[in-house]
Amino acid sequence: MDFHITAPTTKFTGKTDDWEVFLHFQCDNKRQALAIERHVKQMKSKVYIQNLKKFPELITKLRAKYS
Repeated sequence: MDFHITAPTTKFTGKTDDWEVFLHFQCDNKRQALAIERHVKQMKSKVYIQNLKKFPELITKLRAKYS
C-alpha cells in the first residue's frame, strides 16, 4: 500500500490518492505474496477478487498452490 501512496505522479498508481485496502491476508514470504498477486491480476476479474473476500477457502488454496 505504501508503494501506491508514495508512487511518483507519473506512474499510474500515483495519479490517485484514494487507495483503500479491500482484502489483506498473510503470506509465508515475499515470493509467495508476489506470485499470488500476479495470479489475481492475471484473472482480471472483479468478481474473482470479491469471491476471495467472500470465500476464505480460496485464499487457503492459493497459499497452498504458491507455497
